[in-house]
This record gives sequence, structure tokens and C-alpha cells, in this order.
Amino acid sequence: MEMIRQRCQCRRVEVDGEARWLVEVLDGNGNVRISNAMGSFEPMGVEELIEDMKAGRYAFAFEDERVESRGATDHGPGVTVGLSPVERLKLARRTSVLAD
Repeated sequence: MEMIRQRCQCRRVEVDGEARWLVEVLDGNGNVRISNAMGSFEPMGVEELIEDMKAGRYAFAFEDERVESRGATDHGPGVTVGLSPVERLKLARRTSVLAD
């Protein structure tokens, strides 16, 4: 997803004489983000970034594992059940523009 890719950078590093790629999660200023885990000073991983996004502003873009469809067709306005990630992003952009 583009919003995840925008918050990451890949950097080539050498480990034991072998070239490898390191993925770094960045904050809004381009600095490496530190993990939210209590007492951690380690860099944030992509998995943690995704969990952070699921719990915050971008929750709409991820399938909610807790929601199970019961066969209803009308879920009400703004509900994203059954929408693809791209459709959820489009919906969120439309509603965010309307809210501003």
C-alpha cells in the first residue's frame, strides 16, 4: 500500500561481508521511528507500523478481523465492510474532505 511505502525507506547495509537491505520506518520529519514498546529503543518495524496505522487514522484501510458479515447488504453510511483497501482509501479521502 502506498501509505506504508511512503513511511519506509530501504537502505543497503553490509552484514558479515554480505550486502542486505534494511527497511526503516520514518516519522514525518524523515527520522527513523522508535518502537512504541515500553522501554524499547529499537527502531520500529513494518509490522508495528501497520498495527499503529490500524489503530489510528488509517484504520479504515485495513480489513477488520473482528467484523463478520451476516449477509446484510446495508451496513449504513461510512461502513467499509466488503470494500477493497483502495475503495476504503477513496471513501476516507472523500469523507475527510467533507469534514474539513
